Amino acid sequence: MTTLFLRVFVADVFVHGIGGGQYDRLTDTIIERFLRLKPPGFVTCTSTLWLEFPHADRCSDDQLAAQGASLERERQRLRSAPEHYLAWNQPDEKNLWEEHQRLRSAIPPRGQKKAWHVAMTSLKSKISAAVESHRRDWDHRKNALEARVLEQRILQSREFSYVLFEESDLFARLLTLAKC
Repeated sequence: MTTLFLRVFVADVFVHGIGGGQYDRLTDTIIERFLRLKPPGFVTCTSTLWLEFPHADRCSDDQLAAQGASLERERQRLRSAPEHYLAWNQPDEKNLWEEHQRLRSAIPPRGQKKAWHVAMTSLKSKISAAVESHRRDWDHRKNALEARVLEQRILQSREFSYVLFEESDLFARLLTLAKC
């Protein structure tokens, strides 16, 4: 109703974005049917102007997706092969690695693996406990990436009001668009 009133009684020309342009097609029908007037014209204009955030570290969706895929591969490796994260400069962890290598090289034949399996399961539990700091680091990096993805969504939003833009910058951008 506000747009109808403004278009019919106040404005010489009404400018909409794409969404408003679709909406005003309905307004035209209402003006014709109920007011029995020829609907005044309107202009549909759109442009995406990104709000500039100083010090914002922007990156592409592809870069974020690649980082996410890399983290996912690392999570899988931490879960399935935690021995690769053992620190060789730590004697306890080096011993776990050597024990893991010894057990892997001495896999018994089928039907005789129960004791070996129990030993390997116990060793994997010790290895998992030893690399817990890597898991916490991974969780921290995953949370940071999720925050970065959210930040990028906000930075790339088209929903910021024009009043948040610097007047001189906005005016210069609009002049550039008007010349196209």
